[in-house]
Amino acid sequence: MTGNSKNRLAFLDGLRGLAAIYVLAYHVIMSPQPPLAAPDYIGPVIQFGYSGVVLFFVVSAFSLCFTMPRHEATRQPLLSFAVSRFFRIAPLFYVLVGYQVWRVHGNVDPQSLLASLSLLFNLSPAFAASLAWAGWTVGAEVLFYIAFPAIYAASGLKLSRLSVFVLVGVAISLSFWQYRADDPAMRAYHLRSILTFLPTFLIGMLSFVLWEKGKNSPHREKWGLAALAAGVTILLVRSYVIPRLVFSPWCAVDAAAYGLILIGAGLYDFRIMRARALRFYGKISYSVYLWHTVVIFWLMSELHRIYGIALPVGLKYSACFVLVLAVTTAIAYGTYRIIEQPGEWLGKRIFARLRLNKQAPVAAE
Repeated sequence: MTGNSKNRLAFLDGLRGLAAIYVLAYHVIMSPQPPLAAPDYIGPVIQFGYSGVVLFFVVSAFSLCFTMPRHEATRQPLLSFAVSRFFRIAPLFYVLVGYQVWRVHGNVDPQSLLASLSLLFNLSPAFAASLAWAGWTVGAEVLFYIAFPAIYAASGLKLSRLSVFVLVGVAISLSFWQYRADDPAMRAYHLRSILTFLPTFLIGMLSFVLWEKGKNSPHREKWGLAALAAGVTILLVRSYVIPRLVFSPWCAVDAAAYGLILIGAGLYDFRIMRARALRFYGKISYSVYLWHTVVIFWLMSELHRIYGIALPVGLKYSACFVLVLAVTTAIAYGTYRIIEQPGEWLGKRIFARLRLNKQAPVAAE
């Protein structure tokens, strides 16, 4: 695959699409109460779908490294970066928070609401889950956004420095998981905290550096295919052999596997990553992610009704998956067009206005 921005966008969108669909496939069986049964032959892979969040984080950090030069070109990189990130994620997240407040008729803890609106809720064990279903990931993302410019500058995107940062991140994650490990409330926080996922984001940055080094190699496709094979192998071992450990320091292993897949998809001309349908889901992946658990909640009785039909489990799961995906896709595409895209446009307009005001000459006294 060539290194132009169009192709890079294609494989990034493809991986975002895969991540969104994978998480949705997992929640189709795990979110209903009681949970639904997964087909035996592919059950471990579906149950490993929670790791799609890890893929989201790896792709996010990779993408931030790719787009940071654009912010640097504005000569106000921190302002450009902050405005861009806020208007990329906040508008839709606030809509989902608003939906939750409406659903419970306003019966919401004011502190929890303020924490969610601040986007800093991942700092607190009490509020890390967020009011928006599945929105806890936004809290982890935001804290990484805050740290990213400093990490970017300190590392200089040097392989040796980022490798050390990854090792430090793993050490922090392991130490954090030992902190008050016998406290159930803290254990729940361990599952969502930025400290757990810090190595995941750093591996995403490291993946970008390795991809940059490999994209001009005459052997890039061989290296890409090898990276893809290694990443998929690690994930299959994690799915079928190693006991499932949801969001633990094992995330660093999962992130490494997804990092290899990301590098491989960027170096090898893996056509499925450029498939129109997959790229479509990549573009609306944020809306798909935030809406899909809400849709499952709405359709829960229908999902259980489908599972009550005398059919093979594989057919029942497939029917539920297609139903949830279809409804989620319709809603996600709508919010992508009327909330996400206008939000990004508004962010660009606001940054342009702030930039003009900052560059305006000061009147003589």
